Amino acid sequence: IEAKEMQFKAILQLLMVPKTYWESCKFKDILVERIERQGKSDFVISSVGINGLRNRDEIYSKELAKDYIDNKVVRKNDIAFGLASDSIVYGINTQTMVCSVSPAYKVFNIVHCNVDFLGYYLKAANRRLSQKYLIISARQGKSIDFKGFLNQAFFFPSCKEQKEIVGILNLANK
Repeated sequence: IEAKEMQFKAILQLLMVPKTYWESCKFKDILVERIERQGKSDFVISSVGINGLRNRDEIYSKELAKDYIDNKVVRKNDIAFGLASDSIVYGINTQTMVCSVSPAYKVFNIVHCNVDFLGYYLKAANRRLSQKYLIISARQGKSIDFKGFLNQAFFFPSCKEQKEIVGILNLANK
């Protein structure tokens, strides 16, 4: 299993190396902030961690809040960003099920990009992005420099090539 994981990571890194014909863009070009609140709706309460977006009940055994009205809504093709001890964590909702997360998370709708490709891209670039945009302060705790993150330039392939890369990575990940 460990050898297979190492092989997958190697394939992931190889496929994510920008090609000269890939277009330059910024995260703000493909991520549109969503500020929709749960209100009185009955969505699945979720959390974001190193394993992505998960049902909160699978992670925590006790109720942490009595009121979820201010939770942020995460719809299909949305990504929620949070914090781990030493990295930025994220979860992408690829399901039709609508869920909600703590107001502390930032939620964005993914546009002009294959959601699975973005997930793989972030997996490959997370360490570098976390080192650059995770702010750790003794006084203020941890936060993400979203202004810098959203203005981060990178190179992305066409939608067609994104789908091809996702297909290869899905096969390698089985």
